[in-house]
Amino acid sequence: MLSAQFHGLELVIYGSKMTEHGGYTHYQKCKTSLPTTAGYFSQAVLFLSTVLFLQEYIDMFPKDSNYM
Repeated sequence: MLSAQFHGLELVIYGSKMTEHGGYTHYQKCKTSLPTTAGYFSQAVLFLSTVLFLQEYIDMFPKDSNYM
């Protein structure tokens, strides 16, 4: 399971996995931020590709799904 949180211009993606004992392990999967100065296009591309991935991930599940 994935979740995302915005903190200002920073986006943090968290993941959760079920352990073999039925509990959950939560971890930070990735952290990216939108640059505020010109010239950091690679960082902007990483940020936008992360947001697009999340959009595709969310669209994989119908709105009436009980998955999330």
